[in-house]
Amino acid sequence: MPERAELLEALRHADPDVRRRAARALDHLPLDERTVEALIELARRETIPAVRSAAVHVLACEGCKSEACQTSHDIVGFLIDILRNDVSADVRRQTIDGLRSADTAPRVQAALREALNDAAFKIRWKAAYILPFEEREAIRTNRSGVRAGSRVTAADDPSPY
Repeated sequence: MPERAELLEALRHADPDVRRRAARALDHLPLDERTVEALIELARRETIPAVRSAAVHVLACEGCKSEACQTSHDIVGFLIDILRNDVSADVRRQTIDGLRSADTAPRVQAALREALNDAAFKIRWKAAYILPFEEREAIRTNRSGVRAGSRVTAADDPSPY
């Protein structure tokens, strides 16, 4: 396996597939300050959704790490920002997986409630899945006016993603 320094350097490679693979290779290493900074920078500057998604996954997925990660960065805040602002529904969906570990924090709960109004059905569904059952049931209609529990098909999804 390449050294961490080589992987961090590869995050700036001209080929997006190399950037994506480098991010994914970092996924099984404990996060340190330099790695977090490089992944946040990649996710903010990257134009290819698959590469942004890989960077977000590495930051979000505690299950892939062999050790608990300690960092001074506000990763939860970063994930919330991506959930609210990324143009790709697939990238936004990755953030919800990462927010699951902090789902009782009030700011996470607020972001998940906002996500119930996302244009993409898969975001609304995933956010609703993470919210507590009682709250989920209390929210009887979504943005499209579909009653909770109603069958919604892909044809009902207004998302272009």
